[in-house]
Amino acid sequence: MDTDSVSTVTAAQAFHWFRVTDTAREFRRILRPGGSVALIWNSRPPEGTPFLNAYESFLEDWGTDYATVRKTYEVEASLPRLFGTGRVHHRRFSNHQVLDYEGLEGRLLSSSYTPSRSDPTCPAMLDSLDGTVRMEYQTDVFGKPKIS
Repeated sequence: MDTDSVSTVTAAQAFHWFRVTDTAREFRRILRPGGSVALIWNSRPPEGTPFLNAYESFLEDWGTDYATVRKTYEVEASLPRLFGTGRVHHRRFSNHQVLDYEGLEGRLLSSSYTPSRSDPTCPAMLDSLDGTVRMEYQTDVFGKPKIS
């Protein structure tokens, strides 16, 4: 991508994978003068409803490296390295997703910290799922106009 060629960079549900220092350098390279950045992601609160409490325990029991991965989602501390000085705008919205068994299974298996289908523990893990659930989320949006 050309230097100074982008007016806005948006990343959704991916910031926890970024190497922040390298990303900041690349964003500044590709952004036009006065360009902006917006980051968006959903976070599942680890507690708050009977289902969320149970699901957190489930992930702690079955997760392959859940405790380690959970720490990588603590990304707000790295935002100043990406955005630099000045005010970063932040908004938080509540939302939810109603999942039937197939949806919950798909959600679970899409997580990097749970056993894959080929893992010998996967059938037992899936056998412990049941029913339709309401997955609560918080959507965080961070942005800064005029990155320089």
